[in-house]
Amino acid sequence: MAMLSDLLRRKLIDERGREARLGDLAVDLSAGDYPPVTYLTWRLPGKTQLRAPWGAVRGVRSGGRVLRLDDLEGGEPVQEDWLAQAVLLVCYELRMAALARTPTALPRARRHAPAAGVADLQDLFQDVERTLEEIDFFKKRNPAAILRTVRAVTRRAGLDAREARLFRAMAIEVRKVLDRVRGAKSAG
Repeated sequence: MAMLSDLLRRKLIDERGREARLGDLAVDLSAGDYPPVTYLTWRLPGKTQLRAPWGAVRGVRSGGRVLRLDDLEGGEPVQEDWLAQAVLLVCYELRMAALARTPTALPRARRHAPAAGVADLQDLFQDVERTLEEIDFFKKRNPAAILRTVRAVTRRAGLDAREARLFRAMAIEVRKVLDRVRGAKSAG
């Protein structure tokens, strides 16, 4: 794996033997912990700055000191504002990532209720499990793992007693609707 610091200011050479200095590299920061190089830029004497996709690199010679391309003059001219646009895009992506990590305050309930007790949560979990079984949610999935996740998410949410009863009532109502639909089908 080539390190970015090793590639900067390296020499570029094409099939005709023309040379240029590597000016800059563009990387895809959205690609994870090890962002790949997407473009490289260079300037030929008397020419504007040119760029090419990283895929245009045909090889590395002299222990990584020289990058080989087919044709240095075949690069795409870099627009004056290309770098500014790339920096703005990176800043935007960094800001969005920072906002995603910053928890936003959720609105609180209008009326105060005590935290959901053990009995409230146990009743909720039992009714959610029964409802998921009745709608055939588990199919070939692992019910124990799914229910463990439901319990973990519910506990992280820190439900109050009213919220726990509301979710339990929703699960019960789903089963009642299923019973009515099944009754209508058998009667019809």
